[in-house]
Amino acid sequence: DAAALQRDEDSESRQVEAWQQVYDTLYDAHQHQPFGENFGGWDSSYDGQPLPLAQMREWRSATVERIRELRPRRLLEIGVGSGLLLAPLADACEAYWGTDLSPATIAVLEKQLETQSCRDKVRLFALGAHELARLPAMRFDCIVINSVLQYFPNAAYLGEVIEQALARLEAGGALYLGDVRNLELLPSFAAAVELRQSEPEVDAAALQRRVSQRLLAEKELLLAPDFFSRLREQLPQIGAVDIRLKRGEAANELNRYRYEVVLRKGPCQARSLASAAAEPWSSLGSLSACRERLSVGGDALRVTGVPNALLHGEAAAARELKAGGSPSALLARLDENGGVRPEALRRLGAELGWRMLATWSRQAGHFDAVFVRGEDGEALDGVYQPAGALQPLSGYVNNPANFEQYAAIRRYALEQLPEYMVPAAIVLLDALPLTPNGKLDRRALPAPEFGGTGYRAPESEREQLLARLFGEVLGLPQVG
Repeated sequence: DAAALQRDEDSESRQVEAWQQVYDTLYDAHQHQPFGENFGGWDSSYDGQPLPLAQMREWRSATVERIRELRPRRLLEIGVGSGLLLAPLADACEAYWGTDLSPATIAVLEKQLETQSCRDKVRLFALGAHELARLPAMRFDCIVINSVLQYFPNAAYLGEVIEQALARLEAGGALYLGDVRNLELLPSFAAAVELRQSEPEVDAAALQRRVSQRLLAEKELLLAPDFFSRLREQLPQIGAVDIRLKRGEAANELNRYRYEVVLRKGPCQARSLASAAAEPWSSLGSLSACRERLSVGGDALRVTGVPNALLHGEAAAARELKAGGSPSALLARLDENGGVRPEALRRLGAELGWRMLATWSRQAGHFDAVFVRGEDGEALDGVYQPAGALQPLSGYVNNPANFEQYAAIRRYALEQLPEYMVPAAIVLLDALPLTPNGKLDRRALPAPEFGGTGYRAPESEREQLLARLFGEVLGLPQVG
């Protein structure tokens, strides 16, 4: 596991500082929004447009409901942002503490809190996620890290944050990690983004190169679900692990590719679902058959390998693109219906007195529907089941620092070379192509695409600021 836990503090500082600049600018541009209603910056990866407000409110409601199930009294939120979770949660808590990397964000939020009923319960701190040790000693029963984990510079940084958070939880307390991006589904997501952004005449080989480049240059931290199962083996403080899909009806990237994790600090009393009776979806095949099976009774049932309707089209298009399918034909398949929506099984279970917990399946593009009896706030373990023997942590994470290599190479080139010799394009490769005798195969090197794909010039003042910031960080003359 050493490879996944290597630290490079200089690289981490540059990455964290870059995100801080972006979010200082972003929150400043939206500070006029009402308290708890600033959804600025939540843009679709497919087309760059803001995600519909109705979808964002559904996303927020599902997250708030999940955290309320944990019954927090003394809550610490790491990455409080514009207060999207603080606003609906703070009144019901005895104390609500929040930290954020951006001092500008904290300043705006403190001003808004002056007129709120929860103002005396809330304390805010401008701190990085790794600086929890600087907080005054206090025991929390719930710590929330929602939709900021993907901006952590590497898995080692995340591991340190988790250890510091667990140290501040009381026994049995819950660490909620929300909006975790699934590394196993990154190839499908990358293919879907490139297909949706591609020009009509692009050929399959060029599009596959773009997908490969997107995978190598991914700038956010992604984790396979097995990461948390493996982490539990390394951190004895973790008493239970509960991994579930995001809830929601909307067919967007949040509900397709993200999940949430609850780590309980031991010792704790948690109900294990690892040995629940299992039934493959292939033997049921329909909602009506599932209804009949649930009517038999019991206290837990795992329905395995349910084809996920939210992922069906994009997963199919990604597979066919890899096999050489025509991009123009695959574009129509992205939103193709097929499979079952997790919410449909959730409603079915509720009709029969079951709670349905959706989690990842051992089969890509599928999910397990775990039906249980009991109360919403019950501590659970083993909702998600690893596919097999666990591997080292390094196999379950990506390296966001790959993206930082672009900037590092450009900085070095600008320092060492005259301007006319600075490379016009940089292409990341997972390995250099070699001839049979071990020499560099120059003919197999991919040709750089100087124009990129899907470029749109920044228009509004906010877009111009963000493009300028990314250009400065990456050393690029043009950023879309």
